[in-house]
Amino acid sequence: MRCDGNGGDDGGDSRPAFHECGRGTTGISDYKALVCIFLAGGNDSNNLIVPTVPSEYNSYATIRTPVLALPAGNLQTLDGYTDPAGHTFGLHPACPELKTLFSEGKLAVLFNTGTLIQPITRQQYIQNSKPSRRNCFPMRIR
Repeated sequence: MRCDGNGGDDGGDSRPAFHECGRGTTGISDYKALVCIFLAGGNDSNNLIVPTVPSEYNSYATIRTPVLALPAGNLQTLDGYTDPAGHTFGLHPACPELKTLFSEGKLAVLFNTGTLIQPITRQQYIQNSKPSRRNCFPMRIR
């Protein structure tokens, strides 16, 4: 797609491709992108990013039970990172690449995000009284 909305290559057009539009008009040289991946049931986010403050980890482990909770010693800790509220986190042990990206400043995590069309309550979702996307709440409310 071209900056003017015309797609494709028109045989020698020197206008920048769509992903270069901001860089071409503003002088920005460190192109970055926000990549959002929607996993339809393919990710257990509560085991991807785990709290590591002892009291918070203990709550996580109690809720997840020994069957699902990851052992604290197996987590890929995000060394040196503490959020403004004093929380620390670790990543699933099978995700060392994510830890590397985070440590390099190439990965950020956004909690509690979703695809709502507009604000909606649990009751409105159950009653189907407001427009909403499918599967925007945990399975337990269905």
